[in-house]
Amino acid sequence: DGTTGGFTVSVDHNQNADNDAFEDGTWGGSVSTEVGSLGTVKAEGQLKEDDTKNYGLSLTKGIWTGAWDKTGDADGVLSLKAVVTF
Repeated sequence: DGTTGGFTVSVDHNQNADNDAFEDGTWGGSVSTEVGSLGTVKAEGQLKEDDTKNYGLSLTKGIWTGAWDKTGDADGVLSLKAVVTF
C-alpha cells in the first residue's frame, strides 16, 4: 500500500506461508484519488483462482457513496449508500 502523487495504491495477494500457493485463490488491488470537488474516486479489481473477475468503481463525497460492482459474468450492480456515524 502507498500514496504517490495524490493516488493511493493497494495490492493484495493471499498466499500461504511457503509463498507457493494462494490461500483462498485471490489477488487484487485498488487505486483511489481525490478528484477536485467531486470527491474520492476508487477503482478496484480482484481475480480468483477459478478465473472469476470482480470489478468495482465508486465515488465518495461526504456521507454518500455511489458504486458500480460486477462479479464474473453477472450484470453490474449500481448502488447509492449514505453512512452516518453517531
